[in-house]
Amino acid sequence: EDLDIPEGKFLEAKKRYESVGAWLGKDESPLSVYTPEIYPQGSFSLGTVIKPITNKDEYDVDLVCFLAGLKKETTSQAELKTMVGDRLKANETYKKLLDQEGRRCWTLNYANEFHMDILPAITDDALRAQGGLLSHALLITDIQKIADKDPEWPKSNPRGYVLWFKSRQESVFLALRKRLAESVKASVDEIPEYRVKTPLQRAIQILKRHRDIYCAREKKDCKPISIIITTLAASLYKGQENVYSAIYDILFGLNDSVMKQAGKFYIPNPANPGENFADKWDKDPSLPKDFLEWVADARTVFGSSLLEKIENAEFSKRLEESLGIKARDVSDGKFSVPPYVRVSTSSERRPWGSACV
Repeated sequence: EDLDIPEGKFLEAKKRYESVGAWLGKDESPLSVYTPEIYPQGSFSLGTVIKPITNKDEYDVDLVCFLAGLKKETTSQAELKTMVGDRLKANETYKKLLDQEGRRCWTLNYANEFHMDILPAITDDALRAQGGLLSHALLITDIQKIADKDPEWPKSNPRGYVLWFKSRQESVFLALRKRLAESVKASVDEIPEYRVKTPLQRAIQILKRHRDIYCAREKKDCKPISIIITTLAASLYKGQENVYSAIYDILFGLNDSVMKQAGKFYIPNPANPGENFADKWDKDPSLPKDFLEWVADARTVFGSSLLEKIENAEFSKRLEESLGIKARDVSDGKFSVPPYVRVSTSSERRPWGSACV
């Protein structure tokens, strides 16, 4: 629980991105005719956000700016990106917060709090026609493709991914939400979804934090990206009702059969099978090497032998070293930052796995 984004911070981020959406969609906005919609993607939409290691780091809020009424036949990637950027620049507050144009996104920097990556997107009618999860498919922008005059639009499907993720934990989520509602004498519908944390969500949060601490300790420059950790964890989750069992089964279920196809690394986007999250692994052997070394370290920390062979105090100490949180301080919400974790500078702050890096 101590890894969670504080509820107040979560609600503040939600309020701010809703305000951005309201500005983009105002009646006088040039975008209003396209019915713009702002919604979160990534960890904010999956319930797997974790606090930064230090108070100097910021939360990364990934957002989609979806223009439902705009079609690729009547626009280009460059025009779509410019339209959204120009509207943000027309607001004096957002103009001051706006960072340099990113490869796929526009970024608003709220100093020492959040940076919001806003991804312009339109509907992918060809994929949506296939139905199922693909009925939420999007086309997005990429300034590298624009520079190369590549007419092929990049594809994305964050809502389809969220639906897939929810399906992997649906029965457990419903049971926990009902139990929480009963404990506070409320109806199930009165319990916001973000208040419920399943063992899958907790397992992913813990694995992501362990990754961050491990890579800082080992001075690893190439962290396993969050989308790969999340996809593999959700694929291997079997409805376990406690966090430890979920972590253990995920870590020890990782093998070639879930990471390879026809001898090549293949971790598909379940909401767009044509996208391979591990497409760089065969080209750069350091990526799978770093991933497997991290998994090996996590197995030594969370392996069942620890519970069987060492005293609770030793297990707590091991968790302190691996998660950067002192067990005795959890009730106070205090962090113990290991000495090998250095405070990042603003130029280094982007977390690995951001949708727009």
